[in-house]
Amino acid sequence: MTRAVLIVDDDQFIRRLIATTLEDVGDFDLHEAADGRQALEIAARQEPTLVFLDVDMPELNGIEACRQLRHQESTSEATIVMLTAAVGAEVERQAEAASGPTCAVGGTRDRRKIAFQGIGTTIGAEYGGEPAMCR
Repeated sequence: MTRAVLIVDDDQFIRRLIATTLEDVGDFDLHEAADGRQALEIAARQEPTLVFLDVDMPELNGIEACRQLRHQESTSEATIVMLTAAVGAEVERQAEAASGPTCAVGGTRDRRKIAFQGIGTTIGAEYGGEPAMCR
């Protein structure tokens, strides 16, 4: 299984925060993209098994990028963790519609915990005794 992880966010600080967290817990092949279009190009080459994907981005938003990732054979089975500052059922509904069951993370939830949950889902591990939350 590939250990490639794609981190997609238009905020460089958020990308770095997630990357640093992942570097602390494992030996992953990390790739970063600043928007949905760039994410699709990188995903086609690197075939990540885990994607952290911001919803609100320029060029191509995360919801549409997620739809397209699900239609690429190489990423159709990837764990996708949708990240957004927005809170509410509507964001989760849009993420679910785009990708089928996935993780939709909004508001002020602990990003470090979410990173571990996404990793746990991908490699079949648990975080803090809790089963992975991504479906």
